[in-house]
This record gives sequence, structure tokens and C-alpha cells, in this order.
Amino acid sequence: TFTNIAVVNFTETNKTSTNKTNITVDAQVNLTVVKTTENSTANVGDLANFTIIVTNNGLSNATQVNVTDLLPAGLVFVKAGGNVTIASITNTTLSNGTTKVVWNIAKILNGTSIKLWIQVNLTTNGTITNAAFANSNENTTNSTNSTNITVKPVIDLVINKTVNKTDVQVGDTVTYTITVKNNGPSNATGVYVIDKLDKRLKLIKVIKTQGNYDNVTGKWTIGNITNGGNVTLKLIVQILTNGTIPNFANVTGDENDTNITNNNDTADNITAK
Repeated sequence: TFTNIAVVNFTETNKTSTNKTNITVDAQVNLTVVKTTENSTANVGDLANFTIIVTNNGLSNATQVNVTDLLPAGLVFVKAGGNVTIASITNTTLSNGTTKVVWNIAKILNGTSIKLWIQVNLTTNGTITNAAFANSNENTTNSTNSTNITVKPVIDLVINKTVNKTDVQVGDTVTYTITVKNNGPSNATGVYVIDKLDKRLKLIKVIKTQGNYDNVTGKWTIGNITNGGNVTLKLIVQILTNGTIPNFANVTGDENDTNITNNNDTADNITAK
């Protein structure tokens, strides 16, 4: 608030006339926010880094600036910082599952920018929108900007195949057991196993917990396996001729598999006499 005084002197009367008025000048602050991500695509389980640039385009300094980042479900707070002195950084989980991260900065000078950063863990696949906004004592209207990151699902399918007997006679029956587990972290879709039986084996019975087995193609169509879930197939077969009989199985899913070395397994060879 500025006071302006006017004074008039009169020579004839040797008197002075004075009057004053006040004018209040409001601070002029204009905060803008630009939020970017280091990578626009990533996988579930990755760490992602976001950058927030806050610029004061106003004529006045911005004081007690709060920059807020609302992390939706699927983005888990790891750490945050910036290139400016920060009074405090807080992160609070809200009732809707959103994490509210707030940087408190004492001042942003007019015509200058600050750079903040935040690192999160990606726990859910899909396209996730992340928004940040800023306000100050002088300007309580939020300046908001957002960015998207596309998170791709990843899986780790593990197959295990066993046989209950390895030394048998022609005409005997044996049981192959195939177990497929999804170690995640995402749900697996379009899962199938190829297990083509040796021509010296005759399929007697199929026992399965999910899907369908085609004896002609050797394809066990499973479908979806949730994170941490497992399914089992038992093939009861009869030995038709003598010899050493191997058996091999392979599993595949639609999503990116982080460890393909455990997508194949071989049961012990059967020796038929």
C-alpha cells in the first residue's frame, strides 16, 4: 500500500493545505506448469521419472509456492526433489488411492523457473495420466499441466513337466503332469502350451483345471492366468511300443515375458521294454 501526499502553500495567508490518498498495488504473479516424462512408454515394474517446470511469468515474486502432483493408482511414490531450496516435500495417500505429493518452495522470483522431479514405480498397465499444479500466496488459481505414460504389461510364465514313471512295459499307462504358473507382475492373456505327444504314445485321458487340449496339434489352449495363478494339465497315455520316449513342452503368452528360459521343460525320458 502506497501513500501519496499533495501539499499547497499560500503566500498570502502563510498557510499550507495538505491532502493524501492511498493506493493498494497487488502483486502480479503468473505461474505456469509444464510436466514431462522421461519415457512415454514403459513396462510394469519399471521406475519412471517425471519432471515439473514451474515458471513465474509475473512482475512480482511468488511466495509460499506449493506444487502438487497427484499420483493415480498404478504410480507408487519412490522419491522426489528439485534444483531449488525446498522447504518440505510431503506425500499423503488419499482415501481414493491417489497419492498427493507436495513441494513447498519459499519463493520463485519473477521471470525465473524452477525444476522439480519425482520418481515412481509402475505397478499397473495401461495409459496413465499424471497431473501437477502450482499456486502461491499471491495467486491461488491452480496452474495445471499433465502428461501420459503408457505402461505395458509384463509376465513371467513358468512351465514344469513331470512323469510319474520312467521304467515301464509296453501296454502300461503313465501320467504326464504339466503345470504353468504366472509369476507376473501382470495378468497373462492368450496363454497356450504346445505338448505334442510322441507317436509311440496313445492318449487315454485328459484332466485339466482350465482350457482345452487338442491331441492332434498338441496345443493346450489355456487363456488367461492371473498374476500368481497356476493351471495344471494331466495327460494319461498308454505305451504302444518299446524304446526311449522323450517329451517336451513349451508355454507362450501374449504379453512380454521377462524370462523365456523357463518357458520350456522336458519330462524325464520313458524307457519302455
